[in-house]
Amino acid sequence: SEDESGSGSTASSSSSNAENEGGRSGSPSQCRARRARRRERRAAADRSASHESHNERSRRRRRRRRHTAGGRRRRRHGGSEAGASGAEQAGERGRRRRRDRGRSDRGARSEGSRSLIERSRSRRRAGIHVGGGAPGRYGCGDHRKDLEVFITRNELEARVAGALRSMSERDQKKVMGTDGGENSYVLIDRVKNPNGVVMSRIRKIESDH
Repeated sequence: SEDESGSGSTASSSSSNAENEGGRSGSPSQCRARRARRRERRAAADRSASHESHNERSRRRRRRRRHTAGGRRRRRHGGSEAGASGAEQAGERGRRRRRDRGRSDRGARSEGSRSLIERSRSRRRAGIHVGGGAPGRYGCGDHRKDLEVFITRNELEARVAGALRSMSERDQKKVMGTDGGENSYVLIDRVKNPNGVVMSRIRKIESDH
């Protein structure tokens, strides 16, 4: 009876150990499921690690690109500013030179024009023609000489010269323009027919009387 009880206890302990081992190991399908879950966890960890490393590499690349682009922009901006400032300075210098040259030219022209005006006024007061030695618009001051020079210089015909000589001195001055009126003293090379112009002046004065 003792042997039977001992063998019974031994069988019960072995069965309990087998149950414990079966509980730990489980069925083959459970083992496969546990292994699959472990593989999935490892794969997820690997994917997250690779994703983080990829993101880090992307951030580093973006930082490098921003740095290089900023340096290029700064260099370009600095170069453009230097070029623009140089161009502005050159343009300002050119404008100053043109201003100074224009002032000097205007001063020289104004001085020359003033001297020319003074000479023409003095010659006009003296009765000298501005373009040469011949009498000008107002003659030389001697009426008889002005009359003869007017007839000769304008190449008047005898009938026109006779009509002019037959007029009074006041009317002759009107015809010749030596009275300061609007008529010109020199007609040759200025009008096509000096004789016709003088005759029209004579007729106009005669009609006004």
